[in-house]
Amino acid sequence: MPYREAQTLAIEWSAGLKRAQQEVDRTFSQWNLDMNVVMATALNTKLDKIEQIDRMLNMASARRDAVLREIERRRDSLAARIRQAPIDVTDVEVT
Repeated sequence: MPYREAQTLAIEWSAGLKRAQQEVDRTFSQWNLDMNVVMATALNTKLDKIEQIDRMLNMASARRDAVLREIERRRDSLAARIRQAPIDVTDVEVT
């Protein structure tokens, strides 16, 4: 099957066109394949990239958690200083 024809078939299959789905199923059966085998092969081919993305997500999550801990630490520190600060009643205006 020429590249352009295969590309068109793939686009039509992903759009859910019944004719394209039947053609893909027919082609798979000629090679003793099914969608599970194709998906497993595609996953295996891209597993390095998937693992890389997973590591990047984990690192971003760890950085986010560290930033949130730092914000909480600073907020707690500020709250403690405010609680301990003397109140100067001469600065308060009575109306």
